Amino acid sequence: MANIDKLCAQIGFKIPNEDWDKSKQENVIQKALSILSEDGIFAFWVWLDSEKGEIKEGNLKPENKSVRSVAFHCVDLLKNTINFPNEFELNDILTNDQRCNDFINKVREKLIEAGGMLEDIHRMFLIKQLLERTLTYAFYRARALP
Repeated sequence: MANIDKLCAQIGFKIPNEDWDKSKQENVIQKALSILSEDGIFAFWVWLDSEKGEIKEGNLKPENKSVRSVAFHCVDLLKNTINFPNEFELNDILTNDQRCNDFINKVREKLIEAGGMLEDIHRMFLIKQLLERTLTYAFYRARALP
């Protein structure tokens, strides 16, 4: 039997990046966790979509990188716990707006499809708990960055 808490920690620790602005990462993770906790998975995903930003002149703002990292790693958690499909790579999400949009849209479709993973309320609350735990680990990891 897999230790799901350990998996949440492992994935949560991947969200912050030592090369990015620490305070912006903490802020993004804290906002994401707050929206997820207060408003649920759908609102969380809509917020991630609205905050993913666009690459301008070859650059992406630090907060947008953090948002994209949160989105990718949360889906990575789902992939590893409930066999959620994901054929995207983090580098694609961070460097290519079209791939990021495709990723966000594909996940949104999976979330709202009839008979999907969030149709069962028990499963929905389990997924929400796992995402919250992962973001909590991510937040404290970001705080611990030098």
